[in-house]
Amino acid sequence: MDGKPEEHYRGSSFSQDTSSTHPDSPWGQFLAKSPLGSVVERFIDAPRNPSQPMRCLQNLLYLFRLGGSRSSRRDLTFMKALASYHKHLLALLEEWWSNPYNNETQDVTKAYIFALALASERKRDNIRELRRIEELTPPCDMKYLKLAQQSLDDQEGLIYTAIEKADHTIALYPFSPIPISGSYNGSLFSLFLGEIGPSPILDANLLDFTRADASMRAVALRIGRVCLQQVQAYAGTDKHPLQNQQLSLPRKKSFLRDCPEPIPVTVDPCYWLREDGFQSITAVNSKSSLPHFLWDIEGRKTVPVSEIAGSEIVYAIVSHTWGRWREEGRSIAVQGVPWLVPSITLYDIEDLPRVLSEAGFRESYLWIDLFCIPQEETVDWQVRICREELPRQAIIFKNARTAVAWFHDIEDWRATQSALSWIAISVLKHSGSLQSIWGGDLERVLDTLRVTASKPCGFLQDTGDNKDDINQGISRWFSSLWTLQELIMRPDMLLLNRHWEPLTLGDSLAITLENIAALLMLEMFYREAWTGSVDEYPAGSREISTFMDETGLFNLFCTNRLTAFILGRDRICTHSRAAAIMSVTGATDWFHDRTLEQFRSGDATETLVCGVYPLAFVNEVYKKIGGTFFTCPVKAATTFITNVDGEDRLHISPGTMLPFMPVHEQQRGFAVMNNAVLSELPDHRSVSKWKIQADGSVFIPAASIVASNRGINTAQLDRKCSIIGNDPNDRREIVAIVKTGVDLQESVNEFQEEAHAICVMCSSSKLKGIIIQKVGGEGSFVRACTFETTRTRDDLSYKIPDEVSVNWVVL
Repeated sequence: MDGKPEEHYRGSSFSQDTSSTHPDSPWGQFLAKSPLGSVVERFIDAPRNPSQPMRCLQNLLYLFRLGGSRSSRRDLTFMKALASYHKHLLALLEEWWSNPYNNETQDVTKAYIFALALASERKRDNIRELRRIEELTPPCDMKYLKLAQQSLDDQEGLIYTAIEKADHTIALYPFSPIPISGSYNGSLFSLFLGEIGPSPILDANLLDFTRADASMRAVALRIGRVCLQQVQAYAGTDKHPLQNQQLSLPRKKSFLRDCPEPIPVTVDPCYWLREDGFQSITAVNSKSSLPHFLWDIEGRKTVPVSEIAGSEIVYAIVSHTWGRWREEGRSIAVQGVPWLVPSITLYDIEDLPRVLSEAGFRESYLWIDLFCIPQEETVDWQVRICREELPRQAIIFKNARTAVAWFHDIEDWRATQSALSWIAISVLKHSGSLQSIWGGDLERVLDTLRVTASKPCGFLQDTGDNKDDINQGISRWFSSLWTLQELIMRPDMLLLNRHWEPLTLGDSLAITLENIAALLMLEMFYREAWTGSVDEYPAGSREISTFMDETGLFNLFCTNRLTAFILGRDRICTHSRAAAIMSVTGATDWFHDRTLEQFRSGDATETLVCGVYPLAFVNEVYKKIGGTFFTCPVKAATTFITNVDGEDRLHISPGTMLPFMPVHEQQRGFAVMNNAVLSELPDHRSVSKWKIQADGSVFIPAASIVASNRGINTAQLDRKCSIIGNDPNDRREIVAIVKTGVDLQESVNEFQEEAHAICVMCSSSKLKGIIIQKVGGEGSFVRACTFETTRTRDDLSYKIPDEVSVNWVVL
């Protein structure tokens, strides 16, 4: 990013109208999508024409001065202007800059950043900026400034050599002595370059990847560090990073009030709702953004929010599951609740007020559905409030200060703690992130943990005779559809066992599901690199990996609008499936038009597309997503030959164009679709004419055909493609195959049946689409594959064929 025009530097005048920088203001919306450096420069008295390295360093130091947790000059106006995920990024960078792991590579990194800035200003003989940097540098960083000054006089040194090679007018940090990839320090250095650097990352997908990678590695290192401390105290190993901090595995009951704040991984959860204009998502102080009722923990009663004094109401929120254990037709009165509550066999509902009061919440109020959403379906006023609250679940969950998930079927966390510790230390062993701060034998540590990490954690349960039913083998909370929505809205929720004890490691680190997902993502990366197998893992560690895979939660920290829509197909729901996830998808208009009777009946009177969602809901999600709706890759083949009683039969999955396509029982292990990547490519104009029908098929009146095996005149795409879908050479294959760097026309020609490649989204240099193949002789098609062109360095534009009338039906 080049220097701004002078008039864009507003200086440090914090007396200006603060509404202009609020995250909901137009300028605030712009800042919310910007790298951190752009936000900082809104507030600082920036120099007129600094070198880019100096500008970068000054922005970083100003960031820590105005927003750092330890800064004596922290400015509240600046903090209010930051979006929630900007604050998360600030915390990541501050943690990295403070070098809590005493990593020598980080010392070199900091000295290099200082040295490059000093060198650039020395060449310009800019004494003013050199003095400015001395004034900005806090006492704790003065040693790096001095080290940088010394390195500029050491012509044989690593830093001096790197700076001499750098051409500051063309590129910055090109000869950095810091390895960029594969380590915590390298990943955080990349985040620094992307957020604060002289050329911030403006590509949204690349910036998101950089942020996610930094978050993952930071979490893994935090967990690994605490795990090593625990093992040292528990097993008596002779070396560990912090000799004076003796931590041990929990031996006594822990309480929520003693639990440390979880450190988030997801940079911007439910970002699509903010982009939809959900202003109240951030309006915490507005009572219109709060639930209708809250539970008074100490008073043990349900209270209307309108009767709570004060402008700022702080509350916690509880996610749990109970619908499958409801005693049909039986409700009971609970003291303090102004409606009858369903009787539940899972636990004593009448004792829940006492349990909540003893759980140790920091907040005075909490939201729990049984006590805060009216439950009597025959009372009109209660049904009206319930109907109003369900579409607002995203706001209600987002605005809670603390979110917790209550696992009533998990007795304690000891096995889980050991299993996670084993995974974390295994990751750190193969990543090399702890080599400079740990002198002991990590193999010895892993062996020490293996016994306790081999015990069952409770996430997977014995299925008896129902081993093919994935929901029968997973902890109850993870098989519920409602909790899926709640988890996506609050991936930072604390995990509580039956006794309301939070999952922690030591006394310093709370573990959330997104922490586990990040750890497993890195574990999978390194396992593939060293060609290891999850089968070699202790049983408890393997259990965690298996249940995260089977529930589709591996990508928890990079969800999008389609995540709940896709995963919701296989979750258990006793009422309306669409109502359980509509709030997190942002598709609620279809629901607002329902009458009370339609609401009471749930899905009973609805025509469900493929037996899953109402057509109106499906269409609303499609309108919000666009062409990506039809290009989500699947792990299961959409059609294949199966043998039934000795006879070959052609199986065709219904709804092959839909993200939630139901699958054959033989494909249960591949039921979860890949997490869709929402494309920023515009839809081809023909796609707006496509119609989703009640039976799950899609009517395509017109299409842009880019390849065909039936002699249709198509575009000649001089571009390789990646393709995911049916194997044209093996009709019995039930799993989708992946091909990369292939010719699209040649791939279409491999199908024996009539097949066409259709453009769904495109720009002048990139194209995404689908391949359809005809099934059963004459008649309809199925979606066989998805494809996208592969980018090259010399991307050339190409002309997409005009749409032609086809009138196809794709099952």
